[in-house]
Amino acid sequence: MADIKGKLMKNMPTAQKEKKEGNILIRFWTYLKESREELKKVSWPTRKDTLKGTYTVLVFTLIVAVFLGVLDYFFNLGLEEFLTR
Repeated sequence: MADIKGKLMKNMPTAQKEKKEGNILIRFWTYLKESREELKKVSWPTRKDTLKGTYTVLVFTLIVAVFLGVLDYFFNLGLEEFLTR
């Protein structure tokens, strides 16, 4: 396993080697900086899109809740009828 790692490290550019072998605090700081740069590239939804998605989820959740409530009610009636016979 160490032999494979050595071969991979040998073929890496110097900057990547330093990144892999550097101090953990330096690597963490580099990770945070790179993450911040990537987040700048993200296409964030508009407020309108976010609200539309939120309302869609809430309406769908309400519909499923009502459907399951109705099913529960009728199964309960059927079970009571079955048990009282």
